[in-house]
Amino acid sequence: MSDSPTAPPSAAFASSVIVTGAAGGIGRACALAAARAGAAVTLADRDPERLAAVAAEIGPGALAVPADVTDEAQCVRLVEAAVERHGRIDGMVLSAGVARHVPLTEMTLREWQDMLAVHLTSAFLCLREAARAMTGGGSVVCIASSAAAGLGPLHQAHYVAAKAGALGLVRAAARELGPAGIRVNAVSPGFTATPMNDGLFTAEDVRRRELASPLGRVANPEDVAAAVTYLLSDATAFTTGQTLHVNGGTHMP
Repeated sequence: MSDSPTAPPSAAFASSVIVTGAAGGIGRACALAAARAGAAVTLADRDPERLAAVAAEIGPGALAVPADVTDEAQCVRLVEAAVERHGRIDGMVLSAGVARHVPLTEMTLREWQDMLAVHLTSAFLCLREAARAMTGGGSVVCIASSAAAGLGPLHQAHYVAAKAGALGLVRAAARELGPAGIRVNAVSPGFTATPMNDGLFTAEDVRRRELASPLGRVANPEDVAAAVTYLLSDATAFTTGQTLHVNGGTHMP
């Protein structure tokens, strides 16, 4: 009689992961998911108190590094701290973000530049430093947005442009870093119920988005984190330069 079938072993997961924007929302969910998957996690954010609270949720193995990832020197120190503490880096989640509504004709140059700095320049800086440290290969996941396809609300031209640029960076980096064994992908959420969005959208706005989804709800941070966890694992060892859409079917490219 043949042996009973057994479940296949789970895919290997990155052993040391940096998560930016980890103090709340999607970043927090990604950090917690990475820790549950067995990774040593380094958390970065500009809010040290909230960052420390997330690190406490994870436990003593987590390293909290208060950092402004739009600043080059702080990105360098972040990666150095992760390597010093955990010995290596083989995963990074680029989740730093802000969202604001400003009509295009009223948008200042400073508002434009600040949005690109948070969503695009920080992604470049952290990706560059991670790639330099990933001597044995690794996986980088950038949190993009359905807004990059023009599907977001009005008055977010700077946000849309930044997220579209991040997707271009992902594709270019995937081609360039592939020979070093570094995979670069994006997760593109639709509207997600996060603290960042609480002050921007009314309950009526959220209800409209729920009704527009074939699944009848909006995303929560854990939905996005599950997709990120998948891309950080060896289950996607032959996947790079791709965008995984997590939007409940509201956008089907």
